[in-house]
Amino acid sequence: MITDDRLQEIKAHSGSDSNLQAVAKMIREGWPDARNKAPECARAFYNYRDELHTEDGLVFKGNRLIVPKSLRKQMLDIAHQEHIGVEGCLRRMREALFWPGMSSDLKALVQQCDACLSIRDLPPKEPMKSHESALRPWSKVGADLCHIDNRILLIVADYFSSFLEVSRVNNTTSTAIVRELQIIFSRHGIPDQLVTDNGPQFITPEFCSFAKTWSFEHITCSPRYAQSNGKAENAVKIVKKMFTKCKLTGESEFLALLNWNNTATEGMLTSPAQRLMGRRCKTIMPCMSSLLKPRYPTQQDSLVILEKKDKQAHYYNRGTRALKPIPAGEVVRLRLPGSKIWTPALCMGEVAPRSYKVKVGNREYRRNRRQLLATGERCSDNFENTEVDTDEQLDDNDLEQILQEQSLIRSCSPQQKEKSKPKLRSEDACEPLVVKEAYLEDDVFKTSEPEIQNRHSTRFKSKPKRYGIDDY
Repeated sequence: MITDDRLQEIKAHSGSDSNLQAVAKMIREGWPDARNKAPECARAFYNYRDELHTEDGLVFKGNRLIVPKSLRKQMLDIAHQEHIGVEGCLRRMREALFWPGMSSDLKALVQQCDACLSIRDLPPKEPMKSHESALRPWSKVGADLCHIDNRILLIVADYFSSFLEVSRVNNTTSTAIVRELQIIFSRHGIPDQLVTDNGPQFITPEFCSFAKTWSFEHITCSPRYAQSNGKAENAVKIVKKMFTKCKLTGESEFLALLNWNNTATEGMLTSPAQRLMGRRCKTIMPCMSSLLKPRYPTQQDSLVILEKKDKQAHYYNRGTRALKPIPAGEVVRLRLPGSKIWTPALCMGEVAPRSYKVKVGNREYRRNRRQLLATGERCSDNFENTEVDTDEQLDDNDLEQILQEQSLIRSCSPQQKEKSKPKLRSEDACEPLVVKEAYLEDDVFKTSEPEIQNRHSTRFKSKPKRYGIDDY
């Protein structure tokens, strides 16, 4: 039911619509045998001619009112008023209204709706794109940071052997990360490739210089997308779970890490330590000395690893489809850190496979293809003026301030150095405690008192004879 005013409005617009009037005339006089013989303005209705009829000056298709062209935009807005999506709006409109191309008009309206574009689900999963397989130990490693019990841990995982290295760092600056990586690389050698996320500590000039000096390729992935650095992210999950259990039971984290690296991997006959070092490491579990001798080939494990990756990709790729690449200059939508709203952005181009650089206002972000929505919107000035209240990367001023704070201890007085010394605790169980050379510059062990020289007695001591022994 509709009000009389709305009915009169529809009648007035229908009477002034030349196309509907031509259709009404064809209904009264009859349709020709061929579509091309009908008036051009009425040909869009030819396929529905058997369902068309007029009633009280209005044209209907069955029980559905044919909306005059001047009212179609108004009807679309009414149907989309609750933003229930394309399919929901179509189901609602198909019950009462009709005009040729109604579905296409509604889809075009919804695709340009800012509210609907801002609140949307993620795009579907893409087929798996795996990292290149490592064919020898420690040729490719992944690194990531994690926070546990107010500690910052640097975790490094080998792609071939799955061997884990865990180091505690005092802060997340490039200086601290580079130092720990140098220590780890000095034990196992320099890898060919190091895979990390695009965190601020991994993209500084200092870290780039470290990669160039130590002759390894640094590969970065999209931040906030764990799958792109899956090896390191999985290692973080393992370490967090393992160290949390150690805290609950009071066991040693060092022994837990040692035992994990010396436990045979599921589906394989060797442990990460055997695949990396070619031998078992001694643990507190009793074993024969012959088991600790290095005697292990890597060819068979390489085939097993490749087979497992193919199998993993086979199951992962079910239900996936490839997303269309986004060209530079196209408007996209992304979720800013800490927000569930899809914010418009401008694509700057693809910087790595499935990884794009986008611009929101004056800030640039890097996102995986699945984190971006290709909406087909037109570029407008409001994209450049979008205000962003977040920071994903430290700028040059922030990095300079952090480095100045780190180097402050070198320029302070001896009294200030004494106050700034860290308290060494026995429970810090993720790295050996080392006394810095900077703390030994004060001659705290020197004394101004002269050294006392002991004097020896010159008295002759005769042998005792009371026991009758001459060779005493």
